[in-house]
Amino acid sequence: MKPVLDIKKTLGQLNFLGVDEKYKYENGERTDKTVYAYKLASQEQGEQITVKTPNKVELDYLQECELVEPDVKMYVQMSGDFGTIAYSWNAEDIKVVGSNSALKQK
Repeated sequence: MKPVLDIKKTLGQLNFLGVDEKYKYENGERTDKTVYAYKLASQEQGEQITVKTPNKVELDYLQECELVEPDVKMYVQMSGDFGTIAYSWNAEDIKVVGSNSALKQK
């Protein structure tokens, strides 16, 4: 089952906190491709979320941004006999709120 979420109501305002470059994995195997894991502060969730995108964009610290074509997958994260539902966020791109297109990519 794939959830369909109202992203604005689920995440609220998003502010940029930082970005890490990571290797992309396909079918459990590491590839030579990279993805960028953006750390964003979510107003509605009250915590940091990580969103992976194939593009690197320049954002200023705490700059308000929005996701382009976001997608979320849920999975269970086990710790001993205790499981919690975790979320994996992805997007085609990230852009500044109010801009018509994604920011200049590096």
